[in-house]
Amino acid sequence: MPKDVPWHFHFIHESMKGKENKKNRVFIFGGEDFYEAQRKALAFIEQCKKENPSIELVSLDDNKESTSDSIAVLGQLKEEILTPPLFDELKLIFWKNARFLAAGGLGEKKIEQGVEEILRILKENPPENLIVVILAESIDKRKKLFQELKSLFKVELTTKLDPLDSSSVMEVMEKLEENGIEADLNVALQLLIESGSQRSLLDMEIEKLSLYLGAKGRIEEKALTDLFCGRRETVIWRFCDLVMGAKFDLAFVELRSLLQEGGSEIGIILSLSQRIFWACLGLILIKKGLLQFQGKGKYLKLNITEEAEFVYPKKKSGERINPWVFGHNLEQAQGLGLNFWLWAFQQAYETHKKLISASLTTEHKAKVLERLVVKMKRYAEDFNPNTIAKG
Repeated sequence: MPKDVPWHFHFIHESMKGKENKKNRVFIFGGEDFYEAQRKALAFIEQCKKENPSIELVSLDDNKESTSDSIAVLGQLKEEILTPPLFDELKLIFWKNARFLAAGGLGEKKIEQGVEEILRILKENPPENLIVVILAESIDKRKKLFQELKSLFKVELTTKLDPLDSSSVMEVMEKLEENGIEADLNVALQLLIESGSQRSLLDMEIEKLSLYLGAKGRIEEKALTDLFCGRRETVIWRFCDLVMGAKFDLAFVELRSLLQEGGSEIGIILSLSQRIFWACLGLILIKKGLLQFQGKGKYLKLNITEEAEFVYPKKKSGERINPWVFGHNLEQAQGLGLNFWLWAFQQAYETHKKLISASLTTEHKAKVLERLVVKMKRYAEDFNPNTIAKG
């Protein structure tokens, strides 16, 4: 295989050569940047599915609130490991949000015993035709258990981006190139700083640049400054963009960051409610045949009938909302559809009522907003899971 292919992709051709090759059966992803670890784990799983179309995929989530829940997950995991795959094909178990390597220990004796038993099976007698992918929520590299696993299995740790590290700047340059965006090192460095060295936000910023350019092209430092000026209003808009694009996990991260920086809870819910209202209005107008939009990104164009002009949103000054902004919001929202956004508008209204009518502490206000994002994600998964963006 080519040298530039990530080490874990070599598994596809190497791991099934013999039962003794245990190291190529278990893959652990984790590290300082959980977003990047998750991205790599999902990319590896997608590659496995591509190479083995009939693979049996089992996903287990250890993101539980109680000890009994975690023990139940470990029981399911053990059962899946010992259960042969259907039709003797390849079986892949994805253990998400595993916490047994986090600082502070395993927490409960029963959990510790369950993890040790599972790891013993994987170390000493791994079933044939089995791959286990472990996405660790947190990893304490000082743990003796981690050192042991590192010697036995494939482990890939992610590190945080650092503006002072030239390799981090080059990673941004590579991401820009992958998205067809030409830029110099100063632009890459500015993007790195603007995203707070978080890969999740960096990817979102690059996506916004692609949208702005509308096609492959070059971005200059001045244009980048105009687009991402670092004002709180920009951050709130970015949060709303993530929600409208059904990127609820990233929206949750952005919301927490915004609140930690002193963002106004009322300002946030009003901005989000406005965007949701625009989505409802636009989708209703489309349904009634009163509005159409063509193209995408920078070249998106709205066609509004004279009848629709009457209800088209306007600023306080009476000036029409920028058609590109309205159309961009509509383009993002159409994936989930009108019924979802009507429900979301009601939820935003209820959230606003709670924020203004109750004597809540700052911490409780933050929880109310966070709960809204979580509810939207869960409802969207039930409503139309294919539209939920990963990451």
